[in-house]
Amino acid sequence: MLLNNTTHTFIVYILRLCALFFLMGAATLDLFFLFRFSNCGKNLSLPGLAVLRKRRIFMPAVMLTILTALYFTLPGQVIYRDSETIPQLSGLINGSLCYLLTALVLYAFSGLRSGINSGSDELLCSQELRAVSFRTAAGKGLVYGVAAVPPTLLITLLTNELLVQYGFATENQAVIKWLTAPETPLAHRLAICLSAMLVAPLVEELLFRGILFPALLKGRSWFFAALLSGWLFSLIHFHPPSFPGILVLSFLFCAGYSVTGSLVTPVLMHMVFNASAMVFAMLL
Repeated sequence: MLLNNTTHTFIVYILRLCALFFLMGAATLDLFFLFRFSNCGKNLSLPGLAVLRKRRIFMPAVMLTILTALYFTLPGQVIYRDSETIPQLSGLINGSLCYLLTALVLYAFSGLRSGINSGSDELLCSQELRAVSFRTAAGKGLVYGVAAVPPTLLITLLTNELLVQYGFATENQAVIKWLTAPETPLAHRLAICLSAMLVAPLVEELLFRGILFPALLKGRSWFFAALLSGWLFSLIHFHPPSFPGILVLSFLFCAGYSVTGSLVTPVLMHMVFNASAMVFAMLL
């Protein structure tokens, strides 16, 4: 049975209130981290960075990573960027599964020269190949993911406001438009949410943090490796208004990865952020 207007309005109000409390809690968490890091001074360290520098990612894996990301993202942007047509449900599901399978195969391929059994890396392998335990990496991923939401959203909002002030037209990414369009079927909404909250974080972290970031660390500073991988990560989203926010988000993912040395951390950070973005897009 469909909800009446009063019930629907009440539910939306409660959900928006919950979202507001979430943002307030996340902002408080950011203040805590800022206070803690300000007291660290020169003692601030990235314990997992030494683990990442040991990975021997070879150039073919890096080139295949970039080509794979472009292959699965560029056609969709060209076809659907200015189109209001929602892709077929089968296309959404099959595309996401193919992207995930390709990323898993490429990640395993990259591990053949990394000194890690079967390319499994920190996700599944033994303790000595990680800076922290799986449980700790997962816990930090959830906490860091919540903390990443306010600064990224703030930067994105400021970027959009500046573009509007200077006369540039801004619009949401295609996936957000599909998700919020009234005519989008429920099955399509569920497929979009599952892809954005589960498949995309896993795929993109396997490629950009699991392969590209460790490869760029060889002979380079952490900042340069995070900047270059973040630039490429922002580029494949093909959405200029979101570029600064995604770049900052990529820096945070690299930082979380470097703290634990486990890919579990940025994967969960990414999932938390995407889930939050999906909820905010539907509520606001």
